[in-house]
This record gives sequence, C-alpha cells and structure tokens, in this order.
Amino acid sequence: MKRQETEIIKQYAKNIGFSLCGFASVSDLNEEIDKLKIWINKGFNADMHYIKNTILLRTNPANLLTNAKSVIVLLKNYFSNYALLNDKAKIAKYAIGKDYHIWMKDKLNLLINFLKN
Repeated sequence: MKRQETEIIKQYAKNIGFSLCGFASVSDLNEEIDKLKIWINKGFNADMHYIKNTILLRTNPANLLTNAKSVIVLLKNYFSNYALLNDKAKIAKYAIGKDYHIWMKDKLNLLINFLKN
C-alpha cells in the first residue's frame, strides 16, 4: 500500500472518531501468546471462554485470513469525564456512556465501506 493511501485511511479513521490508526505486518505474536496464556490461567477471562478457544486467531491474523499481509490497528480512547452521581459506587470508565462494542461496530462498518469504495 502506498504512503498516500495509508494517510488517507488514517485521516478517515480520525474523522469518524478513532483516536489513532496505524498499520502492522502480519506475524505470529509469540510473546503475546505466552502472556495471554498466563492471563487466562489466572482466570482473568472469567466466563469469556471464547478467549481461550481463540488464542491462535488472536495472536496471528493470518490464522483467520490466510492471505492477510497487514492489518489496520485502531484505537479509541473511551475515557469519560462524566461525574458519578454516587461516589460510593465504582463503575468502570468504559462502562459509562454508549456501549463501546456498538460504537466500534458502527465505526468499523463505516471504515469497511470506505475501504471498499
């Protein structure tokens, strides 16, 4: 992909609300595989068993898309300055406001359509 094309994609991602956009080549993430296994063995995945069942897909995109050569990496900062009404309750910052899963899916679909066009 040409530098000009990557810059256009980065700018579009920023315009639709992503905090950062970058590109990475596809490769095995050997260090991350070990760290993920340790994290799972400590039970941090709770009842999200799909994480344990998809380790290879999560640590090399080529295991999901065999012809993949690079990936687009996106970041969305979901920090919120919303004041909590009850200072005794502890709510994760990502849980305040719109569900980031919905936001992410909507924005990824916009980016996919942009790339297709």
